[in-house]
Amino acid sequence: MAFQFVPFSKSIDRRGFCCGNPELDRYFVEQLGQDEERNSARAHLLLQRRHGGGILHAFGWRGGIDTPAAGQGLGGALLIEALELAISGPLAVTVVLVDAKDDEAAAFYRKYGFIALRDVDPLKLFMTAKNARSAIEQPSA
Repeated sequence: MAFQFVPFSKSIDRRGFCCGNPELDRYFVEQLGQDEERNSARAHLLLQRRHGGGILHAFGWRGGIDTPAAGQGLGGALLIEALELAISGPLAVTVVLVDAKDDEAAAFYRKYGFIALRDVDPLKLFMTAKNARSAIEQPSA
């Protein structure tokens, strides 16, 4: 199967996307395009080239894997892609912050070297740009 990372576009049919989290599904299908237009969000998609090119994953400030693609190890590859975009862009980035949806998501980020913000919230995690570069060079799991 061929995969392709692409910037978000409203022309991509998102109606069939389902990651199992109703809030994320609704956001991705109904709200993301509006947030992009307002410049309050930026997202990239991983498309699988098959009949019609289904969306496997969306990442940006919120992410999820389409249920049929879950468990294939795509989440880590997409996180690495997101880190590359964050630290190689035109702005100087010193820290990457994530707001994990739940304990399972927080555990996923910790596996890649993110650290919880102590005394704030265990679901808010960060990684320095230096550590992000290391994660890109030697992704775990």
